[in-house]
Amino acid sequence: RSLLSLLLLAPLVSGSLKLYPELSDDFNGSVLNASKWAAHSYGNNTVFVQNGTLHMIASNTQHELPWMQAYANILYGYFEIRAKPGCSAAASDFWFYSPGNLPGIYTEIDVYELTGKESRDYSHFVPMHIHIEQHQSNKTWQALAKECGCTLKPWGSKKPTDCQTVKYHTLVPYGNKTNTSATCDVFHTYALNWTPQNASFYVDNKLVWTQVNHCLHTPMRMIISRQVMLNWFGKPTQKWLPDDYQVDYIHTYRVT
Repeated sequence: RSLLSLLLLAPLVSGSLKLYPELSDDFNGSVLNASKWAAHSYGNNTVFVQNGTLHMIASNTQHELPWMQAYANILYGYFEIRAKPGCSAAASDFWFYSPGNLPGIYTEIDVYELTGKESRDYSHFVPMHIHIEQHQSNKTWQALAKECGCTLKPWGSKKPTDCQTVKYHTLVPYGNKTNTSATCDVFHTYALNWTPQNASFYVDNKLVWTQVNHCLHTPMRMIISRQVMLNWFGKPTQKWLPDDYQVDYIHTYRVT
């Protein structure tokens, strides 16, 4: 899968792609590589490696769900993950954020924020986002939106708290209320090609979204997480828990 993705990607980048081991993992063995990942489990045995797969278990209906982040930061690259989200309403995510970005600006790239069959209206989509936020910035939100090419969002307040671009890619057909197809049924491959010029998103080796890169120009950190999004996917119920977010591999390449 990775080789096929690289062949498809070749016309989009200049130079050659080289595997970046610090942000790549096939999750072989029986123990998470503690030299690459900092895991936050919020419970017993909710983040673990078994049979060549990373498992991230949502076991309760609260916000304290497992997540992990890489120690290494990165500026630009090609990132591919083969994963199967959990089927509850708890989100299964793969994303990047700026731990120390442009002065006064926070940036985030969500390769996906997936949910399961419990959130029926969203279970067939692959939501992808780019977020830009102000943190003690002298810029107005309107100036930020113009510079970064994003849309202001109030998130429940009258004043903007976020500037974002978003794409909902339909991965599986959505029929009626009895439809059982969902992104959590099988493994899929998701990828991000982040360059100085663009941020391009792939699903199963197919380009599904490209955004011009206006403001994503400082290093970011990789996150794999579960979370509860009450106002979006709803609250997971015990009927669907515990459920398992599984990751087969993460491969990261840099242009050399």
